[in-house]
Amino acid sequence: PLPLPDASGRPGKPVKTPQRSVKVSYSVLEPRGSDLAECLPRVQIQPVTPLASVPLTHARSQYREVRTDDMLIMMLPHSALFPRSRIHVPVFLQAKPGFPVSGFILRARVKSGLRVLGAECSDKESWNTSLDVNPKHTVATVTAFRRSFDTDMAEKRVVPRVEEVFTWLLEVVEDSADLWDEGRLVWSVRYVREGQERGRGNSHHRNAPGTTSPSQEERKKITARLEIQKDDIQAVLPISKNWEVINTAVLTGRQVSQAMKVFIVSQAGKVADVTLQSSCHSEDESVLKVSSSCSSVYVDGSEIRGSWNASVLVKYGTYTGLARFTLWMPEFPLEVNVADFRLSQIKGWRVPDEHFRYHSLFNCSLCSDRYTHVLHVQLLNFTFYF
Repeated sequence: PLPLPDASGRPGKPVKTPQRSVKVSYSVLEPRGSDLAECLPRVQIQPVTPLASVPLTHARSQYREVRTDDMLIMMLPHSALFPRSRIHVPVFLQAKPGFPVSGFILRARVKSGLRVLGAECSDKESWNTSLDVNPKHTVATVTAFRRSFDTDMAEKRVVPRVEEVFTWLLEVVEDSADLWDEGRLVWSVRYVREGQERGRGNSHHRNAPGTTSPSQEERKKITARLEIQKDDIQAVLPISKNWEVINTAVLTGRQVSQAMKVFIVSQAGKVADVTLQSSCHSEDESVLKVSSSCSSVYVDGSEIRGSWNASVLVKYGTYTGLARFTLWMPEFPLEVNVADFRLSQIKGWRVPDEHFRYHSLFNCSLCSDRYTHVLHVQLLNFTFYF
C-alpha cells in the first residue's frame, strides 16, 4: 500500500513491511471436445509444476498527487504506460474540521485508450462502496459511505485525518496500433454530509466557511493525463528445461545436446517465440557450443574443460540476452574395476561367426571359439571446474 499523505498533503513516510514472495507454477490444459470456439480447459495433461519463488518489491516509480479539492486526493504514477498496462489509483479522503462527511460519489470518465476495470474498497470495516460501470468501461461511478458515523465527534475533531477509501483499477487498451501521446481522466465528486444522508430536507447543517454546497461540489471537475507509449521489447529470455549438461561425449564420441528456446517479453507483457529469428554464440566453445539456429546447445567431445558458468549470448535485433549453463566434465584418468583380469577359452564350445551365421549352421569351420566373460565397472567423477 502507498503511504498515507500527512495533514499538509505531503506524501507520508513508507511503511516497513516484511518481505513477501509469490510462488509461480504452471500447468498445461487442453479443451475437451473438438469445438475450439468453446475453448474451455477441461483436461489437464501437465500437472501443476512449480517454477520459482519471486520476491515482491515496493513500487519504485513515484506517484504524483491529484486533488479535486482540499478533501479528496488521488495518486497517479509518474512512469509511462504501455498497451495492456494496469495501474492502481488509490483514493484518499482527508477529513475537514467543521465539515463532517459521511460519504461521497466519485465519477470517473476515461478517454484516449484507457478503460476502467473496477474499484476495490481499501477499508471494508469502515467504508461501504459500490461501483457502476458502463458497458464500454469508459465511465464509472463509485458511491462510498461510512459504515458508522458520529456527527458530534466529527464536529469536534480538530486534527485532520487521512483515510484510504478505495482504489481504482485502470487499463490501457491494446486494440490500437497508433502511438498515443497521453490518456485523459476526468473526475467529478459530490460529498454527502451527515444531515443530507439521514434527514432529507433537514438543513440545520450549514456549509463550512470556504466550502461549497453539494450541488456546486458536483460540478467541480479535474482532468489528469497519463503518458502512454507504444509497446516495445522489454527483455530477451533464453529458456531451457535443464541448465546442466553432462559431457559424456568425450568418452563415447556421441554428441550430447540440450534444447533451448528464445522468447521476447514486451513492455505490455506479450510473449513471443523468436528462436529462429535470433542469433547465438558461445563465449567459450572449448566448454560449450550452440547451434546456428539457437535451438540447442551441445558438446561433441572436443571440449577440454567444464564450467559452472558457461555463457551463451543471444541477440535479437538490438536486444541481447544471456543463458548460463553448468558443464560437468569427467575427471581423468578413469577408474575401471574388473572382477577377473584373466579370460580363458571354453573348450568344446564354439559359436557361429556373426558374419557367416547362415553358413555356420552347416559348416562348423566357420565357427569361432567361446571365451569367458567378465563384468567391468567404470567409476566416473564429474566436475565443472578444471
